[in-house]
Amino acid sequence: MGSKSQNLLPDRRPLLQTTSTPSLRSYRAIKVDQPLKLNTKSYISYYLPILKWFPEYDRKKLGKDLLAGISLTAFQIPFAISLSTMAHVSPYAGLFSLVIPPLIYAVFGSVPTMVVGPQTVVSLVVGQSCEAWSHKSVDSLVTVAVIACTSGFILLSMGLFRMGFIDNAISKAFLRGFIFALAIMMLITELLPELQLEDLYRDEVAQGNAGTTTWDKFNFILKYGPEHADSFSMKLSFIAFSILMVCKYVKKYFTEKRGSKLCRFFPDLLLVVAGFIYLSYYNDWSSTMGTRIIGNLPPNKNHFKVPITSFKEFKELFDISFLVAILGLFDSATAFKAIGEKFDIDISSNRELVSLGLINVVSSVFSALPAFGGYGRSKLNILCSAQTPMAGIVVSVAAIFCMNYMMGAFHYLPLCVLAVIISYIAYNLLEEIPSDLFFYWSVGGYQELLTFVAVVVTTLVWSPQFGVSIGVGLTMIRLLKHTTQSRVQILGRDPVTKKFQNIYAEQSEQIPLEEIEKTMVIKIPEPLIFSNVSDLKKRLSRLEKYGSLKVHPSYPTPLRPVSASAGSQSESYISYVIFDLLGMTYIDMSALQALTEMVVNYHKRGTFVLFARPSIHDLKNKLNKSGITKLQANFVQKQITFGSRTSVELMQFLKAGLYVSLDDALTVVDTLENLTNGGEAANSIQELA
Repeated sequence: MGSKSQNLLPDRRPLLQTTSTPSLRSYRAIKVDQPLKLNTKSYISYYLPILKWFPEYDRKKLGKDLLAGISLTAFQIPFAISLSTMAHVSPYAGLFSLVIPPLIYAVFGSVPTMVVGPQTVVSLVVGQSCEAWSHKSVDSLVTVAVIACTSGFILLSMGLFRMGFIDNAISKAFLRGFIFALAIMMLITELLPELQLEDLYRDEVAQGNAGTTTWDKFNFILKYGPEHADSFSMKLSFIAFSILMVCKYVKKYFTEKRGSKLCRFFPDLLLVVAGFIYLSYYNDWSSTMGTRIIGNLPPNKNHFKVPITSFKEFKELFDISFLVAILGLFDSATAFKAIGEKFDIDISSNRELVSLGLINVVSSVFSALPAFGGYGRSKLNILCSAQTPMAGIVVSVAAIFCMNYMMGAFHYLPLCVLAVIISYIAYNLLEEIPSDLFFYWSVGGYQELLTFVAVVVTTLVWSPQFGVSIGVGLTMIRLLKHTTQSRVQILGRDPVTKKFQNIYAEQSEQIPLEEIEKTMVIKIPEPLIFSNVSDLKKRLSRLEKYGSLKVHPSYPTPLRPVSASAGSQSESYISYVIFDLLGMTYIDMSALQALTEMVVNYHKRGTFVLFARPSIHDLKNKLNKSGITKLQANFVQKQITFGSRTSVELMQFLKAGLYVSLDDALTVVDTLENLTNGGEAANSIQELA
C-alpha cells in the first residue's frame, strides 16, 4: 500500500490523440522576452520621422505633393480667413496657423498625409472666449495666444506622460452631440453677419437687453430680424450658399456616379471668394448698398507675443484651454486613426500628442489659432495623391506668399460671404449626424441618444463648456458603471463533453448543465481590481443565498442553495468554493486584500476555498505573500485528520490551494469530501483512481 500511495493522484488531463495523417505544418519553439538589438538610427527616426521620409524623397513624390499642396491651398486660405472671422481675430491669426503647424508636423508627425491647421469647432470655442473677454478690454490676440500655448502644454504633457489612451475614453455619442450642437451654434451665429445684424446685436448686449448664448442669439434674430435685416446682404448670402451647395452636389455626382477624379480638385470656395471680391469691387457695394466688407487689414507686426505674461489670464482661460486641447485631441485622433487603419500605418497616440503640443506652443508665439489634425482636409490630401508631409509645407509656403503679397485682395470681400462659408462648413458637419442617430435608434442605443440630446441642449442653452462637462460626466458615469460591475460566472459541467461552461450562456439552455453537490464553481473572467471587487463580493453573497444571480435581493426567503443536488433534501450550504481564474489577467493589492478577507470569511463558515487555472504567472507568489496559501493549508490541517498511510505528496497537494486545472481542484474536493466523512486518505484516493 505504501508504494502505491505515490501514484494515487489520477492524471485528469486528456491526452492528445494522434492520427495517421501527416501534418504539413512546421513547428518551432517560441522564444519569449528576447529583445532585439537597438538600432540607433531607427530609434531616432521613430521620434523624428523626417529622418525617415526625407532621405527617400524623389521627384515623383514631389510632383504629387505639389499637386496636393496647391489643391489644399485653394481651400485652406479662404477657410482660414473665415475661421479667423468666426474667432473674432485678424485673418493673420488663421494664416499663421497654416504657416507654422505644417513645418513642425513635417518633423515630428508620424502620419505622412495628415494635414494640420485651424479647426472649425476649436475656432468657434476660441471665438466665444474672445467675445466674452472683449468686454474686459483684453486684446483678442492675447486671448488666442494664451489658449494656444496652454492647450499645447496640456497636449505635450499628456504625450510625454504616455496618456494617449485618453482619446478612447469618450463615447462617439458625446462627440456627435457636441459637433451637432456646435454646427447649430455656427449656423445661428453666422446669421448675424448674413443679415447684417451684428452692430445691433452688440448694442443690445452692451445695454443688457440680449444674452450671449446661442439660444439668446436665436431669440434676438427672431425678434429683430424681420424688421432690421438688410435685404441685400440676405440676398448675397442666399446666392453664395446656393452656389456652394450646387457645386457640392455636382462634384459628388460626377465623383461617385461618373468616377471623375478631377472634380475633387474643383476650388469652389476659392472661386466663390474671388467672384464676390470682384463683384464687390466692380459695383462698389460698400458705398452703394451699404454692404459691410473686410476693409483694410491691420499689419501683422503685432502678432508676435509672449504667450503667457499674467497668471490671472492663464487661470481664467485654463478651462477653455483644456476644452480646446480635448476637442483637438479627439478631432486629431479621429483623423490619424482613420488614416492609420486605411493605409496600415503604425501610429503612436503619444507621439501625435507630443507633435500637436509642440505645434501649438510654438504657434502661440505668433498668436495663431490653435491647430490640429483634421480628417476632412487630410482625406482631400489623400485624394490629391499626397505622399509625404511636403504637401503641408507647400500650403505653408503659399500662406506666407498670401500674407505678404495678396492680403490687399481681400479688402472688398463682403463679410456676409465669409459668414456663408462658415455656414457651409457647419452644414458639412451635420451630414453624418442623421445616420448615427438612426443607427442608435435602430439598435436600441437609448443611452447614446440620451447623451446626444443632453449635450446638444446644454451646449445651445448654456455654453459649450457646460455641454462638454455634461457629456464627459455622462460618459464617465457609464464608464464607471461598466468597470465597477463584476462579470462573475457560475459554471456547470456539460454532461457530454465534461467541460465547464457558464450556466447562463445561450448554449447552456439547450443542454442542461450538471452542478456538483456542495460545490460552487465560480469563474472570474476579468482583471480583479479595487473597482469591481466589491461588486464581486455582493454577487457571490447572492449566489450563496439564492443559487442564482437573477433573483432580486428583496426576495423574502432563500431558494434552494446551489450546494444541494437536484434530488437531495439537504438544505446545507456549500462546503467548497472553486475560483476559476482563467481570464483574471491582473489583480491589484486592494483586490488581493479583499480576496484574503473572503477566504477568511469562508473558513469561518467551514467552507473550503480552492483556486484553479491561474492566468497570472506570479499569482502563487502573491497568494503566499498575502497569507491566503497559509490560511488554506491551516484550514485543511484543522478540518482533516490524515491517516498514517497518507503520503507527504498527497498532504501537500491538498494544502496547495492553487491548481493547474479544474479537474485537479475537483480531485481535491472529492478527496476532502471522503476524508471529512470519516474515510482515510489512502482508501479514498484509491477509490478515485
